[in-house]
Amino acid sequence: MRPPAVMYWPATDTAASHARAWMRNLLGDVDGIDIEDVALVTSELVTNAHEHSTAGQSPDGKVRLTATCGPKRLRVEVTDEGGKKIPAPRCPDADDLGGRGLVIVDALADDWGHCPDPETGGRTVWFEMVRREGPGPDDLPRGERTPEPSGPCYLG
Repeated sequence: MRPPAVMYWPATDTAASHARAWMRNLLGDVDGIDIEDVALVTSELVTNAHEHSTAGQSPDGKVRLTATCGPKRLRVEVTDEGGKKIPAPRCPDADDLGGRGLVIVDALADDWGHCPDPETGGRTVWFEMVRREGPGPDDLPRGERTPEPSGPCYLG
């Protein structure tokens, strides 16, 4: 197992793009994981940290990203300074510009949840993706990808 990788960013509107690039670079040689799905889910959680936590409202606000890649699964944690809302998927109207982030997380991650962060007093939202044996979804031609079932677990 690789040791956990940790990175911090200011909780600004550019944090999500930095997080996507960091995850792609970190996981570039890892088999059994759809790196683009990981980058997208990570981006959604970092965006939520920026938009919905007190970190995004403060000029000194930070987001911590931790990734642990084991032999069977990848776990990614996004920790912010907390906020008033409990993370939960919403059902946005068709013409809403936002509100789909956790719906995407729920669809792509094998598991996800949230919990208080004892180090910062903030909140950690995490997701896990199981490492699949054989060719990953990125190795298959478009149209031959099989969606995996997901089952969320919400921690409080």
